[in-house]
Amino acid sequence: MAGDALPIVFTGRRRNKLIVLAVGIVLTGIGIMMIFDQAGGLVGRAGPFRRGVLPSEVGWMVGGIGLVFTVLALLQLARGCPRLELNDEGILYSRCLQATRIAWSELDRAEIQRTSVAGPIKTVLDSLMLVTTDGRKVVISAPIAPAQVAQLRETITRVATRAGSTRSVR
Repeated sequence: MAGDALPIVFTGRRRNKLIVLAVGIVLTGIGIMMIFDQAGGLVGRAGPFRRGVLPSEVGWMVGGIGLVFTVLALLQLARGCPRLELNDEGILYSRCLQATRIAWSELDRAEIQRTSVAGPIKTVLDSLMLVTTDGRKVVISAPIAPAQVAQLRETITRVATRAGSTRSVR
């Protein structure tokens, strides 16, 4: 991000998308095997499957979940999403089925939004929130690594100031 030569593009890691694709294909395959397993050997008779559940019903559920993962991973691979682009006109945040454009003149400020979840393990997640001059808020949580959120906020602030944003971006 040094020098801020535009466009600056962030995309999700291809490796992560391929992992989700592999998990989806495996789950779909297991689901198909369960559907055709009349004896119920793959489901077993433990836990919630002790009585009243046909192996094919569990197979349809597992296969459906696998199919959803597979379709989502293929969609992400084909469309190159999620994607965050800083260009001369402004910011383009593209999820797989929706894109948000914010012109530099519309950007009021960029903030770091911290979310804490208390539980057995305390989890703190940082994401970037862009606030426009009309009060619209856009939260960007992917494809930015949590360690890059503060650096990205500073970069957006610098580029917006250099682009001549009408308001001083904070």
